[in-house]
Amino acid sequence: LSENRIGPKACFVFANALQHNAALKGVRFDGNPITMQGGRELLRCALHGKDGKEVMRSISLENCAMGTVAPSVFNPAEPAGSYVLDMTDNGSARILRNLIKL
Repeated sequence: LSENRIGPKACFVFANALQHNAALKGVRFDGNPITMQGGRELLRCALHGKDGKEVMRSISLENCAMGTVAPSVFNPAEPAGSYVLDMTDNGSARILRNLIKL
């Protein structure tokens, strides 16, 4: 999935897919502007399967703007804020599920 302009919001959708697919052992997101929020979500879900058990996966995040914080994207580490969520969008739906879990 390298170099596909995958942003932080799309990472919430990919993270959900990773969490529900224990067969996938590796994925490369290199060169995408996923930022810190997207990277955290991918890593969180990459380590744990749907049942909460630890899963061994290889996730590559080279050149993904991990030092950048996207101002308008949900940050699970700091969830306070205002969000406009479009429930027809998978990324927004995943963000809502994360907020409900808090």
